Parts: sequence; structure tokens; C-alpha cells
Amino acid sequence: MQCGTCDEAEWNPILLGFDDAVLYQTWAYGATRWGARNLGHVVVSRDGQAMAAAQVRLTRVPALGVGVAYSAWGPMCRPRGGGGDLGNYRRILRGLRQAYSRQLGLSLRLRPQDRQDGGDAEAVRRLLTEEGFAHQGAVEHYQTIEMDVSGPPDRLRGTLGRSWKQQLRRGEGEGLEIQEGTGPELYRAFLRLYAEMKERKQFVAFVDSREMESVQERLPEALKMRITLCSAGGEPVSALVYSALGDTAVGILAATGPRGRELRAGYVMWWRTVETLNRRGFRRFDLGGVDFERSPGPARFKQGLAGKSGRPVEHLGQFDAPGGALSRLCLGVGSALHSAYRRMRLRVNGRPHNVAGAPAAAVAAEAGGKEGVDG
Repeated sequence: MQCGTCDEAEWNPILLGFDDAVLYQTWAYGATRWGARNLGHVVVSRDGQAMAAAQVRLTRVPALGVGVAYSAWGPMCRPRGGGGDLGNYRRILRGLRQAYSRQLGLSLRLRPQDRQDGGDAEAVRRLLTEEGFAHQGAVEHYQTIEMDVSGPPDRLRGTLGRSWKQQLRRGEGEGLEIQEGTGPELYRAFLRLYAEMKERKQFVAFVDSREMESVQERLPEALKMRITLCSAGGEPVSALVYSALGDTAVGILAATGPRGRELRAGYVMWWRTVETLNRRGFRRFDLGGVDFERSPGPARFKQGLAGKSGRPVEHLGQFDAPGGALSRLCLGVGSALHSAYRRMRLRVNGRPHNVAGAPAAAVAAEAGGKEGVDG
């Protein structure tokens, strides 16, 4: 067990060794969003191989030595090719409690990426309870649709929803051009589409697309988000930003302009991304969060894309372990302020818009909310 702070060169190889590696556990994401000096790391290893690992954000009140340690979508507990081990899950939970609750007196908050319907979901819940973590039932769970992107491409296309497949065929007949990559020019094209869409729709966004650009600039090539850009006559009309780490890709941000909607560019763009993931050997595609009640349009769009190969997924939720009395107070006050801020933004600016996906889930989790990628 190692507890402390890793630099980027130490942490990146560790993260790349996990099938459940995720953008929010990257050093670049943490350093950009919270500052490198506010990151902490715990690693459980055997014979030199990391078996479980977690990056946390440390929020402390100066001079008082109290605060919160928060891990978004952590810990990672599935080493590549080795499957999961609940024994290592228990070890890293104990390491986190020892390093941050007992030694530093901080309260500890986890938003694990374990699924409600996972084969070991009950065992994980029991494990968290046994190790002193209490489930926060009042906090919304991250909900999404996961698409199986493995197997023959023809079979995948056959699983699309009927209407979705028809719209895809219409889009494919429009002669659209597709670019895929990680370069800054692709992200800048996305930002222009996103800014236009935000101005047109006047929605509330809880994820800063510019901040995510900074994350992209800091990420090494092996960890960079990927962009699928769809253009008509050389003009970008639709773009999707997604993260492809471990064995599951996750939708991050998306934008489609009026011309793109006319040409069904979003259908072509998402389908081309599925083909790319299939070709690269990924198993699943998390479409970036759904909310059928508050954002039914994007939710139905993703449901049609996933078709017969998709399934609804809900994460286990939020779990807190207490630190000292002042840290517990800090945790409660901070959560209340985040929730109040979110409610105020929604009242002043209108409805939430499902534009930011899993990163938003990590960010909005601090405010007790969730977001999803726009279709």
C-alpha cells in the first residue's frame, strides 16, 4: 500500500494498467480542475503490479487542517487482463480511510463507477458499509445507457432502433465528411459549434468546455479525448468528444448546428464513433448519461442508437465516510452550498441541457446532480 501524491509521470502508467480507467481519474483532469497540489493518490500493488488505485481531490480549510477528500469514479479495481478482486477493493478502501480520515482527519467521499446491476453489486455495497462508508440516498445516481460495441459491425448495425437506422441512412446519403482524432483544431471546431448551440438554446451547463480543452492539452497522447467531427462542404456541422480508456468509452461533450440537424449529421457522427470503437477492440460505449424526465429528446436518441445492444445502467451512488467533527461539518456545508448553487442556476437560466456527459457526472456529483451528452 502506497499513499501520498504521485506526479504525472508516476500516475499515468498506473492508470493505463486498469480496464476501468476513466478520464476523471487522470492526473491532467485533476490538476486542471483542482490544482496538482490538491491531489492525493493511493495504490495497492502486488509484485510490482497495481491491483487497485484511486486519485482524490483534497479540499482543506487553511490552518484548521479539516476538509474533504473526494474521489470521482474511483477507486479503479480492475487491472488489465486480471478482472476484479474484492479483496483489493477492501484494501484500497482501508488505505483511503487510513490516509485521509484517520491520519488527516478529513471526511472521505466516493462516487464509485460500480453498477447497480453488476454481478458483485451487493458485495460491493456490503464492503463499503463494512469499511465505514454510508450511502447518501438523497443524492441522485448517475444513469446512462451502455452500448455493446463488440462483435461484427454488421450485427451492431442490425441492433439499431428502426427509426434511428432510417435517419442514419438518410444522413449517409448527404455526402458528409468525417474527421477523427485528438488534435487541437478538432476541439476548436467543436467549441465553435458548442458556443453557437449554447447561445441558440440558452441552456444551463455545469461543465466548462474551455476547461475541458485545457484538460485535453495536458493529457498525453495515450490518454487524450477523441473528437469525431462531421462537416458538410468543409463546414463543421456536428462534433462529439469522447474518452476511450480501459475497456469502456464514455461520451463527454457533443454539439450539432442547425445545418447538421437538417443533414442528420449527428446520426452519422455517433455511428462512425461506434465503428471506430468496434475496430479498436472496445467492449462498451457509455453514451454519456440520460434523463428521460428532464431531457427526453437526447435520452430517446441514445436509446435508438443503443437499440438491442444497449442497456440502462445506474451507478451505485455516493458514499461518505466521516472524518473529524469539523470535517463532517465542512462536508455538510459544502454539499448544501453546491446544491443551492445548482438550484439557483436552474431557476435563473432555465432547464438543464444534457450536453456534458460523464465528466459532468463527476463534476455535477459534487452538487448532487447528473448530466448527459446531447444527441
